[in-house]
Amino acid sequence: MRTASRRGFTLIELLVVIAIIAVLIALLLPAVQQAREAARRVQCRNHLKQFGLALHNYHDNHQVFPLGLTQTNIAGRFQGVTFFVPLLPYLDQAPAYARWDFQQLANNAVGPNAPASQMVPVFRCPTEPFDANGVTLSGAATFDGDYVVTSYAGNHGSRSYHPSSCVADGIFFTTGAASRPQPLQRPVGLRDIVDGTSSTLMIGEKYHIDAHFDGIPSFRRSNLQLRQWCLWGWLGNFEGLGHVTASAHMPLNYRTPAAAVGASTFAFTDAQLNAWGSGHIGGVHFLLADGSVRFLGDGLSMSILSALSTRSGGEVAGEF
Repeated sequence: MRTASRRGFTLIELLVVIAIIAVLIALLLPAVQQAREAARRVQCRNHLKQFGLALHNYHDNHQVFPLGLTQTNIAGRFQGVTFFVPLLPYLDQAPAYARWDFQQLANNAVGPNAPASQMVPVFRCPTEPFDANGVTLSGAATFDGDYVVTSYAGNHGSRSYHPSSCVADGIFFTTGAASRPQPLQRPVGLRDIVDGTSSTLMIGEKYHIDAHFDGIPSFRRSNLQLRQWCLWGWLGNFEGLGHVTASAHMPLNYRTPAAAVGASTFAFTDAQLNAWGSGHIGGVHFLLADGSVRFLGDGLSMSILSALSTRSGGEVAGEF
């Protein structure tokens, strides 16, 4: 009696099947990645909208927006509070605000459970990779302790860094006895935004990946790597403008050139700390003073960026 033999796949057939599967994966993977990035962009926009609501609620209560960075100079050491702190109660973070020590600021970064070391979800863009555990700093350009980096910064205006050359014509800048460029600068209210709230930036994105920044000699970048800049809970020591503000001084998504590696100048550090940037392809999200959120492309002209950055410069931004 003859038995029927079973025929399996030949090697060629198996290779064809594997090739077809590989092609399908190659076609589907970019689509999946694009869908995930689209979701992250939506979440980033929502974060900025939450900032907008918080800022306007704060303004309703105080008739001004929060102090960009209140700053004093005690025996050669700067200390202060960033605008992120007074916004905490308006972002469902009232317990963190209640724990903030306004008398002994250095206490706010002591230990992993300190207020300045708390990761507030709305302070981070989901596209940007972060160290989930924050950063621990010692002997650097702030008080020793545990901090968390933010993806967002306030609009300082035409130039935010270095403090010795900043121009405080935006929304968030230093106030207090050691404010720059003038002492005792006051916070901004809606009445001060003469250029119009729909054409004035308030908050935008900062990015912490730049291939050449960390190659700048460490003392020329305050001994901080780029991933350690933008501490939302900056407390003091060196001046804090580079942590919580940015400006129109550099184009969107500026990247440090290779010439900066080992360079004997502070210019490259200043340039990066002025710049807005994001991990999104093609541009940067911004919150405008009217509460709307716009995605501005990398090709935005410097003249339009400058016009959008000043609160009362009289420039006409036009279409953007």
